[in-house]
Amino acid sequence: MKRFEIAPLRSVNPFALFDEFEKGFWPKNVRNFQADEMFPKLELWEENDVFFASVDIPGVDKDSINIDINDDIISVSGERKEEKKSEGYSEKYYGSFKRSFRVPNSYDLEKVEAHFENGVLSLAAPRIQESEKPVKRIEIKSERNGIFERQNPSS
Repeated sequence: MKRFEIAPLRSVNPFALFDEFEKGFWPKNVRNFQADEMFPKLELWEENDVFFASVDIPGVDKDSINIDINDDIISVSGERKEEKKSEGYSEKYYGSFKRSFRVPNSYDLEKVEAHFENGVLSLAAPRIQESEKPVKRIEIKSERNGIFERQNPSS
């Protein structure tokens, strides 16, 4: 019979003893299994004409985080680097992650601000004010050119 240590009263979780038992039961290569991908938790909300996003990425260094904007989609990506330790048991995820979300088109993604503190990345985008929305006049031409050159002329 294989023996394993149990630290009594280490946790108020009544299932913690099962976790300790499981460590001794499974082969080492199975015990070290971890998820294929880190999927950070996300909150999105609007308040006082500002769109907010909060992404939980504990254990990630600020310099390992990338924020990209493509049209109306913000993508947060990065990597949680593995801490070098001797053998042991870990349920933490190490490696790359990416989380994307769509922002309503009434918010100005040119003015997004980001803040990172205590493992939480916060993003904020102000609402576009009606007076700031650009108006573009379209010139009407009498000749077919540009995009129209690819179209068959009507007879």
